[in-house]
Amino acid sequence: MVSDFEVVNIIFGCVRISTQDQQYVLQAQIDELRKQGCERVYSE
Repeated sequence: MVSDFEVVNIIFGCVRISTQDQQYVLQAQIDELRKQGCERVYSE
């Protein structure tokens, strides 16, 4: 059976901080996920 679908591997990452004064930590987490190959990063 032949499939019309292409397999795509995407790495997702999620970062989270507790308070707004930790904004620098949020950016550090995002930067590290990007270095590890995350193509999409979600934050809250």
